[in-house]
Amino acid sequence: MLRFLINSSHRIFLARCVIILHILIFYRLHISAQWIKVYGPISDYANSLCFINDSVGFAVVGRMVDTKQDFFITNTVLKTNQYGETWDTIYHEINYCPCAGVDLHYFTSVFFLNELEGWACRGSSDKIIRTTDGGESWEEIDTGLSESGLPGSQGQLDFQTILFVDSAYGVLQNGMEGFYSMETFDGGSTWSLNDELKGYGISVIDACNLGTTSAGYLNTISDCVFTGRNFPTAFDQNISRHGYFIHYWDDQRFISSGYGNVRFNNFACIVSTHDGGQTYDFIDIPGSYTSRDLKFYNEYVGYVSNTMNGNNPDVMLKTLDGGTTWYSIQVEPIDGVFPSIGSLNCPSENVGYGIGGKYIYRTLNGGGPLGNLYTSVKQEHLRSADMLLYPNPTTSGFSLSCPALHLGEKVDWKLIDVTGKSAISGTSTYSNPLNLDTHGLASGVYYLQLQCEEWSATKAVVVE
Repeated sequence: MLRFLINSSHRIFLARCVIILHILIFYRLHISAQWIKVYGPISDYANSLCFINDSVGFAVVGRMVDTKQDFFITNTVLKTNQYGETWDTIYHEINYCPCAGVDLHYFTSVFFLNELEGWACRGSSDKIIRTTDGGESWEEIDTGLSESGLPGSQGQLDFQTILFVDSAYGVLQNGMEGFYSMETFDGGSTWSLNDELKGYGISVIDACNLGTTSAGYLNTISDCVFTGRNFPTAFDQNISRHGYFIHYWDDQRFISSGYGNVRFNNFACIVSTHDGGQTYDFIDIPGSYTSRDLKFYNEYVGYVSNTMNGNNPDVMLKTLDGGTTWYSIQVEPIDGVFPSIGSLNCPSENVGYGIGGKYIYRTLNGGGPLGNLYTSVKQEHLRSADMLLYPNPTTSGFSLSCPALHLGEKVDWKLIDVTGKSAISGTSTYSNPLNLDTHGLASGVYYLQLQCEEWSATKAVVVE
């Protein structure tokens, strides 16, 4: 009997140890398997980072001092060799005011090709800095934009992104929707304007293959041929979507993240195409406000960060299939609040970095376990550009001409007002043109929605 009791007690003890061990393992995995803050708090402005491999990276930060005795801005380039846990200063400048003619500009972007070649740009300044020896020495380069003589070039100067694809070719992206963006073919020594680089977000393969996006516009350059188009905006009960960030694979496949709105309420969204814009896939993230950044490591693995309305843990999403489906992943909260992370960088499949508030974040396991699933909804490419409405504005009715419609084709249509409420609707047999009556409608802006078997389209019409 005593032997039985001892064995029973031993078994119970072992079972409890196993349970505790499982709990500890789960707890350890749950805590460590996420984006965690590895450095900070840092200075007031941390705008950009760039990693050339898993452990070596660079960041630009700034600080403003505004007291009764002093008013100045500092800009610093930092370097880490320790997975972002410790950083060394490799460039530092201080700009004082009120010295006449001295402009105060924060660093907005940094890019390094390797441990030797790097560049940084300032917002609202036409000058960049460059190093070819890993930050031991720096050269200031004037892009010449202020002296270009273009109207408004100084007032609309807002360089937000600098990046290079090799030691020669690089782009300097203007955040003012691309006005006066520039490119270089000699490593940054000289710069020239390129109006085709319009957009806030940019993704570059080489000088002849890239994509840009900004709010309502999506532009691509494929084999040095420029194509501009409206961003795929879907109207459904007055919902619209816009892009700010982009990843461009080729002229058939690109993906963008940004924001959407319905009745003036914003949400983050992801829009992608696999057929050059014939069809688009949409993902809307509820409880969000807008996207902060979008980065892909390879053809399949990518991340998008969001700014959330309220304290929502789904601030970071990850895809494993090139953007068709997305999963939320864990981000370590600060004082109980989940921060939005910007300036994402993914040097390898499981290692990623980003800036959130005054902290630098890192993941070493791809963000940990996958959480909530977000699945794309396919919608046909809107053919509003093919629709001709006349007269517009109108007082009593208008005519519709649309080359995408076939004579005799059945088409469902409706006019909705700016609140999303249907004003009139019907089903018609298409004739060219198709005449629609607006008698009895109050003056204002309406949206004509067409729905056919294979596609839908929306276009605004004004009733006076």
